[in-house]
Amino acid sequence: MLDHHYVEHTFVLALLFFGLGWFQQMSNRRRAVWLGVALGMAPAFHNGLFILQLPVLIALACLWWLRRPIPVRAATAFTLSLLITTAVFLLPSQPFRLGMFSFYLHSWFHLYIAVCTSVVCLYMALSRRGTRSLALLLVIGALLTVPIVSQLVEGGDFFFARIMEYDTIQETQSIAQWMRNGLGVHVNRIFSFLLWFMPLGVIWVCWRLRFDSSDSSIFFAVMALFGAAMLLQQLRFEYFGSFTLYLPLCMFVQDLRVKSERLAGAATAALGIIAVLAHVPSLVGIRAATPIGGDYTYMLTRPIYPVLHDACTQNPGIVLAGYNEGHYITYHTDCSVIADGFILTHQHQQKVVQLRELLGSSASDLLVKAPYVRYIYVRRADNIFLTGSEKCFPACPENKGLRHELLENGPPFPTGLKLLAERNLQSDGTTQPYARLFEVIAPQKN
Repeated sequence: MLDHHYVEHTFVLALLFFGLGWFQQMSNRRRAVWLGVALGMAPAFHNGLFILQLPVLIALACLWWLRRPIPVRAATAFTLSLLITTAVFLLPSQPFRLGMFSFYLHSWFHLYIAVCTSVVCLYMALSRRGTRSLALLLVIGALLTVPIVSQLVEGGDFFFARIMEYDTIQETQSIAQWMRNGLGVHVNRIFSFLLWFMPLGVIWVCWRLRFDSSDSSIFFAVMALFGAAMLLQQLRFEYFGSFTLYLPLCMFVQDLRVKSERLAGAATAALGIIAVLAHVPSLVGIRAATPIGGDYTYMLTRPIYPVLHDACTQNPGIVLAGYNEGHYITYHTDCSVIADGFILTHQHQQKVVQLRELLGSSASDLLVKAPYVRYIYVRRADNIFLTGSEKCFPACPENKGLRHELLENGPPFPTGLKLLAERNLQSDGTTQPYARLFEVIAPQKN
């Protein structure tokens, strides 16, 4: 399956490849250009990948602090390629042409970040570390930060998972949260047992700077720390640091090879055995049966979407549904939704609040509050896998509001609603409704 995670991972690996290439030969302008092109292209594929410019700046700052030369011509080539590539991918963007400034859109924000990176890079290439130059660098950094303070706050909310519903979304939770929730088996399946070797590997990458402090080693150490921190922060950030699961271990073996061929052979064999055994949980996970789309709710409700597709083709409109169904609806149909799982900005959060209010109301109140709604799609919010006394249907508190009225009480259904499709479950010899799709046939106000 190819999705945005794989694209993001591709650009992280590209940063590693081109970054190591340039830091091995800092005077090589061609390598600097390729790194700038890769960093400039990255946000074109995912708006958040502007963050990949950060480890490059940190590595350059380390060289500057150590008073190592940063060739001006190569730095100029890097900054020009970064700026040009960023500007080119932004040209077709409507938010950019409208003058918008938001990190979650292809806007002037991304060009501004490229400008900031370029200014700091060129400053360090043209100056030598000292008291005055350090103070001036801090002043420049502070001034460049002022226009993006609000964006940094919003970005921080996303990074630290301070946005509503993020505590219920597994991929926005940290590995530590997964472990506390008793999901250690799943963590090992996703990352393999190499995850538990990662701290040792990152420590080694930093420790080895004592005997190999080359520019490329400094860059790799910065990348390892950056990637490991991102990986541990949220599960969805794994592509930033997945290389830290294995490359530091490979580097350790390579360092042994330089010292002793005999030790290197034993270490290589040991690493191969460790790698195979570490992936046993992952191999077991591959054999496990998974639902379509990795989502049981989608597997159970999938037949509803073709019906909604046909209805939306004839009478397009807004579908009132839980935000978890938002992406499925917009994928299968031409209808719009009020909110989906892409909860990032304050506006997105306000739409989730609005959605909760509408789903928590009655059908009669809904027709008054939201006359723009054309279709209503309700799915049970309780845990359908509970058994015995743990089951609550048909009196589940999670299903209050429209879910209770349209799933637990009907039929008959309220006036003004036409049932288009439904999905039922068999439980204890009885048929129970799981999801229903309705069309609003009452007069709508434009």
